Amino acid sequence: MSEIIPILPHLWIADYTALEDLSWLRKKKIHIIFHISKEHPFFAKSDIEELRIPVDYDEDSSLEVMNKNIYECLFDFCQFVHEKMNTQKNILVLGLEGRQDPDVFAAAYFIMYGKVFPSNAINYVKSKKKNAFFERNTFLPALNKFCNELNKNFST
Repeated sequence: MSEIIPILPHLWIADYTALEDLSWLRKKKIHIIFHISKEHPFFAKSDIEELRIPVDYDEDSSLEVMNKNIYECLFDFCQFVHEKMNTQKNILVLGLEGRQDPDVFAAAYFIMYGKVFPSNAINYVKSKKKNAFFERNTFLPALNKFCNELNKNFST
């Protein structure tokens, strides 16, 4: 079974296998769940807002398509999470087992609000989650593009 990893106060990442016991959601007072999977059904807990991040790719997609799809979701995700965390909302980001998607969204948050480079954000996530960005970082191009766009916006 996977772990549910605390990334920051009010922000956790995990894959679906970590939630075999849904009582954890109540114990941590989770308010919002982001699903990064079009296959997994919502948990239908009336007191939890469940959102689907519209990342659309499969195992046969090219790296270019995967990075494009992830990149297109990063700005909205980070802004929404920041707004909710500022109101003390607890957020869980869920992905499929063995995928890097939750890691990428956590790293993007650090890039945007920690104002760090992708390598620093990736290292921070790795310090919290042992198998984060395992083998290779499939989404480094998306994180680099995200960082470059943010830097462009900050300098204008």
